[in-house]
Amino acid sequence: MKADLALTGGTVVTEHGAEQADVAVRDGRIAAIAARGAERFDADEHLDVTGLHLFPGGIDPHVHLGDQGQSDFEDFATGTASCAAGGVTTVIDMPLNLPPTLDAATLEARREEVAPKAYVDFGLWGGLVPGNLAHMEPMALAGALAFKAFVCEAVDWFRASDADLLDGMREAVRLERPVGVHSENDDITARLRARLREAGRTDLRAHAESRPEITEWEAISRVVLLARGTGARTQIVHISTGEGVDACTAARRAGARVGAEVTMHHLTLDEDDMLERGTFAKCAPPLRSRRQVDALWQRLLAGEVSNIGSDHSPATFEQKDLARHEHWDIPDGITGTQTLMALLLSEGVHKRGLALEHFARLTATAAAKMFGLYPRKGAIRVGADADFAIADIEARWTVEPDRLLYKCPWSPNEGTEVRGEIVRTIVRGRTVFHDGELTGEAGTGAFLHGMELADERESAQRRGLEVMSR
Repeated sequence: MKADLALTGGTVVTEHGAEQADVAVRDGRIAAIAARGAERFDADEHLDVTGLHLFPGGIDPHVHLGDQGQSDFEDFATGTASCAAGGVTTVIDMPLNLPPTLDAATLEARREEVAPKAYVDFGLWGGLVPGNLAHMEPMALAGALAFKAFVCEAVDWFRASDADLLDGMREAVRLERPVGVHSENDDITARLRARLREAGRTDLRAHAESRPEITEWEAISRVVLLARGTGARTQIVHISTGEGVDACTAARRAGARVGAEVTMHHLTLDEDDMLERGTFAKCAPPLRSRRQVDALWQRLLAGEVSNIGSDHSPATFEQKDLARHEHWDIPDGITGTQTLMALLLSEGVHKRGLALEHFARLTATAAAKMFGLYPRKGAIRVGADADFAIADIEARWTVEPDRLLYKCPWSPNEGTEVRGEIVRTIVRGRTVFHDGELTGEAGTGAFLHGMELADERESAQRRGLEVMSR
């Protein structure tokens, strides 16, 4: 068959398993998949990927990029370039921007601002906040893929009460959009923070003490009950405890549509690392004990974790400087979108025996289904976008600042030796990163409009394709 691109000699990995196969791409989509050597594709470009693994392009549904009022720490150009370098071909940007994405006008302004800078495909979250219930439908029509809520302090205008969340979940069901929730108990964390500050505690351990594990357990248990009662597709984000994952698992078994997201920093670092690495390892929820790191891995390997997100939330070196600020005033947040897939290969596949098909689900397929992107994204199948993260799973390298494309090139995992490397990233048939070099062009990333994706899924269903949203 005639194709634009043929990838031959590699191992193709999907959520169903790994096979030696060749792939043909035409017009930005996968046109054919054949057993290795079974078919000769007449392609304009041939890539020999012998010895390499082709994974579905990664989907990072949890990033905080800059632009507008926050471009000093990151912007869509550097942020999505970093995604490309890490095999992430689709990114969904959180709404805590300046101005915040709380209505259709701010969402459209956000899209217009960032689209000319995007190296990979992108979607946008809208905010679910007190008083903006009537804005949820216009945001969905403008393209919002999901709605984000906080049940704890983030910024004054973002914390949603239980009643706000209940109303918002009901509206999200009507709009067929998922809700993502940052779940920590606000009453407890606020009181503990005040007590510790009054006691003069300025050490970093006080940060963890102000947000103990029980605040997460309680909040997740409450949120998943609301999800179960409303039927809302709900993503519990950056879970830091095994008990938090357990609450999601129990809710799913009871019929709730709940996803459990875990980050790589909660899987690789513990509270002792925070003390050693300082404010560059300060995040919310905080890094936990090594016991909790192990508990998260146990649940991940058992299939109870839905997907991996980075919660990429950088700050400048000055903002993270403990010599200039009390830690209470230093922004929470950790970088991570560029290293997400490689660290999971190293820590999961190599060190703990994570199956390759499970890796594909965690990094791409599950998020595609949660956010209504499947089967266009998160899959290597005929008709899907030709998005690939091509990895040398045996390559060894070290996380160092000179390898990072972030505007502020730091990582809490600096110095970590990694086994597994993304060597080429392809977005809709075009190579955007190859052998350490950014090769794509800013502005070629496509905006993933929620309503258009819904129309496409309906069309796919009419053609008899399997479409799963849960």
